[in-house]
Amino acid sequence: MLPVLLERLRDPNGEVRRVAAGAVGAMGSAAATEDILARLAELLRDREWVVREAAAEAVGRMGRAAAREDILASLAELLREGWVRRAAAEAVGAMGSAAATPIILDSLAELLRNKYENLEMRGIAAEAIGHIGGTAAIPPDYLIHLVELLHDANHRVRKEAANAVGRMGSAAATPDFLMHLTELLRDEWNWRVQEAAARALGRMGNAAATPGFLTCLAELLRHENSGVRCAAARAVEGIGGAAVAAMPTILDCLADLLCDKDVYQDYSDPISEGYRAVFVREEAAWAVKGIGGAAATPAILDRLADLLCDENAEVRRAAAEAVESIGSKAVTPAILHRLASLLQDEYNMAQIAAIRAVGSIGVVTPAILDRLAELRNEYWVTAETLGRLMAQGVRVFEGQDGRWEVQDVTELAEDP
Repeated sequence: MLPVLLERLRDPNGEVRRVAAGAVGAMGSAAATEDILARLAELLRDREWVVREAAAEAVGRMGRAAAREDILASLAELLREGWVRRAAAEAVGAMGSAAATPIILDSLAELLRNKYENLEMRGIAAEAIGHIGGTAAIPPDYLIHLVELLHDANHRVRKEAANAVGRMGSAAATPDFLMHLTELLRDEWNWRVQEAAARALGRMGNAAATPGFLTCLAELLRHENSGVRCAAARAVEGIGGAAVAAMPTILDCLADLLCDKDVYQDYSDPISEGYRAVFVREEAAWAVKGIGGAAATPAILDRLADLLCDENAEVRRAAAEAVESIGSKAVTPAILHRLASLLQDEYNMAQIAAIRAVGSIGVVTPAILDRLAELRNEYWVTAETLGRLMAQGVRVFEGQDGRWEVQDVTELAEDP
């Protein structure tokens, strides 16, 4: 197949070359042979712009495998060409840190600096910077332009700049980015920008647990817009226990969000077409999971017990995973009762989450034991759960009177 495509990449007919480049790109890195890459490098300078565009798209699909010096040099030139800049920028972003060469960064910086440039193109350039990677891959001189975009006059540019910083993750947790993103949270009028800034800070992890940001975060958890509340909850999930250690009032905010009935249309979900409906209480449960045992307050545990029987399957799953993360501190009669019911859930992922939660808390009721015995032949009930219960025996919660006993559950793991 590749020899045939290589010949067609050399065809005198431009349309044949364009189609061949598309076919090579569809094969991804598997087509990144020396001969193919050399020919694509030539096609990036083809006389016909549609061929140049197809070649840029092809090397983008190959990703890091196509990050050769000659290809990067051609892409840098295309970043300055009106017809194919978008394809070139997307190709550079797909190559990640392998594209962090001075010539590429100079071309991207030129797009970022130009306030008269097409807004969408500036956003794509910011996205490419984000995909290229962290501060180790991008010299400070280039990051300055990204910081400037966080304060651009156009809100769409500010949003894309915040998204780009978020893609860098913890590598972007510099004092400058922390300060400017916190300013966006505090002063921004557009909730989409606030949402992007909250997501970016959450992806930085513990490094984002600064007093200024956490103060803003507590306020955003009570924001009037459901999208901002969801983004703030995701930020808490990313930061984890450090957020609560520095600002315990965040737990009160999460307890309220676990009762939130609003739905947010998430257009950033990469696995859905268009958008995915996200419940605010679901995001709050994921935030509790990120915090772990430190989130085991009476209010949060009561609300998690309610969510274990929520009408929405994804909410039930998120609540069970939060219980798993909290561990033994999540043992309450209500939670144990609801886990027993969730073990019979029709949604497989919620059922699996319940099994994992039981294994994590290490406490069961007779009803849970009965259900585990029924599930012992299911392929996804593994030693991950039963092993935890069997390690030192299992405590069996008998009821409200608080009677406990140790019961050996070895027989649950035996073959029938």
